[in-house]
Amino acid sequence: MQERGRRRRALRWSAVGVLAAQVAAVFAADDSEPGLGAVIVTGARGVTRTVDSSPTPIDVLTTTDIELANKPNLLETLATLLPSLNLPVQNTFGGGVLVRGPQLRGLNPDHTLVLINGKRRHGTALLGAGGFATSAGADLALIPSGSVERIEVLRDGASALYGSDAIAGVINIITKKQPEGGSLSIRGGEHYKGDGTTWQLRGDAGFAIGNGGHVHIAGQIDDQQPAFRDFPVPSSFLYYFPTVGGVPVAPAGSLASNPRLPAGATPDPREATRNNNPVFGIGGIQESTLYSGLVDIGLPINGDIELYGVFTYAHRTGRSPQYFRHPSRDENVRAIYPDGFTPFSGIKENDYAVTAGLRGEDLFGWGWDVSSGYGRSAIESYVYNSVSPTFGLQSQTDFFLGERRYGAWTTNLDLRRTLKDGLLGVPADVSVGAEYRRETFENKAGDFQSWGHGGQPVLDGPRAGTALGRGFSGSQADSGIRPEDVVDASRNSRSVYGGLTLKPAQNWVVDVAGRVEDYSDFGGTETGRLSSRWDVTPAFALRGTLSTGFHAPALAAQSFRSISVTNDFTSYTFQVDSPEARALGAKDLKPETS
Repeated sequence: MQERGRRRRALRWSAVGVLAAQVAAVFAADDSEPGLGAVIVTGARGVTRTVDSSPTPIDVLTTTDIELANKPNLLETLATLLPSLNLPVQNTFGGGVLVRGPQLRGLNPDHTLVLINGKRRHGTALLGAGGFATSAGADLALIPSGSVERIEVLRDGASALYGSDAIAGVINIITKKQPEGGSLSIRGGEHYKGDGTTWQLRGDAGFAIGNGGHVHIAGQIDDQQPAFRDFPVPSSFLYYFPTVGGVPVAPAGSLASNPRLPAGATPDPREATRNNNPVFGIGGIQESTLYSGLVDIGLPINGDIELYGVFTYAHRTGRSPQYFRHPSRDENVRAIYPDGFTPFSGIKENDYAVTAGLRGEDLFGWGWDVSSGYGRSAIESYVYNSVSPTFGLQSQTDFFLGERRYGAWTTNLDLRRTLKDGLLGVPADVSVGAEYRRETFENKAGDFQSWGHGGQPVLDGPRAGTALGRGFSGSQADSGIRPEDVVDASRNSRSVYGGLTLKPAQNWVVDVAGRVEDYSDFGGTETGRLSSRWDVTPAFALRGTLSTGFHAPALAAQSFRSISVTNDFTSYTFQVDSPEARALGAKDLKPETS
């Protein structure tokens, strides 16, 4: 206790050669506190270390830290507790608001690898999560907070250890494994204005099974109601058609963005009683409901072998408003929405993952771990309270826009061994492994009215009978996935990796790691990493890392295609290997490197 309670100082050497001071004070009341002596498993395969002996910078957050942060989910908890992690607020629409992504060390969300108990977590099916155009990283908000024993965050490149997505670092979630006990908590609140009400129910419990085994179950329910603080619409902005001699006429100025009263015209009497505070979709708090659960299982088979597994499931629904469509716009069917409408983007998401494996300590002198896991994200997109204007009175008001699915199957074999006689007389730990990964991405088409053109001209008003061009096709705010944009893509990757830890002197540690990976869609890549730590004195150390890294293009980015139609133009997004993209000079995507 005295050693843990002592104030310690360390000096960190970054990979670019800059010296910086790191001072850490530990006032641990018990072994659950994240002191410098806390044991960590992230950052080196097969070698157990503590925070203060690690050659690389690692933060450890405990169950207590998570509880005291008092945040709705793990994503916002990490943003609160880690200065190196940022959770940007995106003023955007649709699923990108509801599926958010964090930035570790200022890089894109999918430049940070997420692990659960050291095993790779699958990404989201939503390309552009959090407002980052080509990002499809893992969604931390889907992991119930009550399932977490601790979180280890490696703030350094680790592609040589873990493969793609680890350029910025690694977030490793260690789940609870206690065979007894549990907890239950409820959290609630709202704004003084009476909106933005939020409720959360969180709990976990452990149970003993077999001889020394455990099942630990955790669950969470989150309900978030919306809150918006939009500016009132100015009175000079007309909602309805003005009249001249009792006959409706078109407003002056831009009909979509600044309709004004023309000279000699009289405003519609309804302007005096209209709602000047319609919901707009920029900023605010979006409406969502999330149910999430996690089960951790461990069962000793004999003295040396353990069967283990983790299962997660999450179901989320959400709605986010878009811009208000005032009544006189051609995008409106006034017989359906005489006072205009605010479309709401919506999602229905089902996400699950299961990982199972066996591990032991003596396979011809090697410690071993073999595992296989599959994760899948499926997101259905909708738009509610909308209209498809070219279908007139036959238009739906709610639309299914399509579904996107992403799946990843990952199988690993890891071996590790401590060389008793050392390597060339130097104490050494050796780790080797192999990984196979298969990914799939699918698009499913939406309702016909969500993307089609019904041929109906403007029904009423001063432009009655005016044909609506292709720019008015589909549902307002968000249009659906067309049949020609349906995608069913897959790829696989194979890798081998190895690591060597040497201790040339009692106060000097050297880590070397390398990885060779081959992707079926863009070829192979090699990464390496060299880390070292020299304890100059018991209270002063130098450490540094030199590494290369890579980030494979997301499968969704490789295969995504879309035709987006607005009132002013049509935008095409083609697959990079499509004939259209090739004709425009597109070349194969390559991995990002660091």
